[in-house]
Amino acid sequence: NDSAHGFLPRRNVRTNSVPHVAKRTLINVDLQEFFSSITFKRVRGLFLSAPFSMQWSVANILAQICCFNGVLPTGGITSPILSNLMMSRLDKRMNSLISRLGGEYTRYADVISMSFDRPVEKLSSLVLVDSVGVISVGGALSEIVTSEGFLVNQDKLRVSSFGSRTVVTGLVV
Repeated sequence: NDSAHGFLPRRNVRTNSVPHVAKRTLINVDLQEFFSSITFKRVRGLFLSAPFSMQWSVANILAQICCFNGVLPTGGITSPILSNLMMSRLDKRMNSLISRLGGEYTRYADVISMSFDRPVEKLSSLVLVDSVGVISVGGALSEIVTSEGFLVNQDKLRVSSFGSRTVVTGLVV
């Protein structure tokens, strides 16, 4: 997926950050317990579905090899590529939503970045900012993330506006 920048050849934190340079509003979303939310059952399902379409016994054995204690392990040699494959549908859905809103979407592992040339007040389907600056997840973002089997880490949800320090995967944009 063109939106994915982590764990891929010729993709890195720089390529992940470039689409967000000089945008008016930047939203960074971290997915909670990313690798451990990808369960054995989900990994087996990946191997059973296209393009792999493996026999159940083969998919089951491969999922057992790739998982530890029933989940994709952080630091596992197969975890990065499997997580990118698992995120493919989420990436497509988010890309579609963000494009309709006139923005840019990228993902580096478990960090989703979205940027726009419009104020955050016009992005309530993604994030809501109350009168004292408390940020919460908007309905469309929440629906996509949770229906794909993930949760937003509310403590790492960030909104930055043009003129303030805006950072994507450690790089100031």
